[in-house]
Amino acid sequence: MTSLAAWPGIDSRGASTMYIVSDSRLSWPGSSGHWDCGVKVFACKESADIFGFYGDVLVPSTVLPRLAEAPVLSGNDGSDTRHSAVYALVKSSSDALPVSRKSEFGIVHASRHGKGMKSQYRLWHLRWSSIAGWSDVEVTIGPDSALLIHLGTGKRVTRNNIISSQAELGVVSRGVFTGFCDGLTSGEDPASGGAPQLVGLYRHGAGRHFGIVYCGRKYYRGIESPSLGLPDLQWKNELFENCDPLTRARLPGAQAQPRLRKG
Repeated sequence: MTSLAAWPGIDSRGASTMYIVSDSRLSWPGSSGHWDCGVKVFACKESADIFGFYGDVLVPSTVLPRLAEAPVLSGNDGSDTRHSAVYALVKSSSDALPVSRKSEFGIVHASRHGKGMKSQYRLWHLRWSSIAGWSDVEVTIGPDSALLIHLGTGKRVTRNNIISSQAELGVVSRGVFTGFCDGLTSGEDPASGGAPQLVGLYRHGAGRHFGIVYCGRKYYRGIESPSLGLPDLQWKNELFENCDPLTRARLPGAQAQPRLRKG
């Protein structure tokens, strides 16, 4: 019931950013109904940490907002220490559930240690399933702005569309994000839908949420928000162009990211 992906932004000096993107659809086993306003990505206000989840919503949707909104994770701690705290809180919360209510879920956690040119990015995938129990694996970050991990029911669609997009646009961040949007717009995975949601880490500051201009409409964390104009909120469209939240057009002076084949 999710399309979820993560990738780094690499420039001439090394890793400069890290992103997690998701769709907004929540659905339920055994039901054809769905809700396209679910929140699936989170950015910490006090530390350089971002999250996304897939699978059962109960534990991630209750634990991750606490990590993001409250000063649970200290920016003075290293990434290993912060991730250990994340894993411990998620595990203890999940283990407290009645066995009959536990269903498979996974969480992607990206973190930055240090700042500026000393920044070091890390990425982990932790999950629980009734068959394998708990796992917590660090994902290797390569030298390119390429897809690192793709998860959820839409993972095949996500991968195929990102491969196609990066063949067209290059192995760059916009190739990943545009491909993700292509997969979401295609409707090939009926359990994924709604608008894309994006969080990121830069070389300075805490985690960041982004506003998204998608199919000509403005969305913030899955909810359409035509009148929303949050201060300091950066807006991007399907081509990963920086946009004006009022006009929905590319910002004056922002780098154009045209497509070669698709409109």
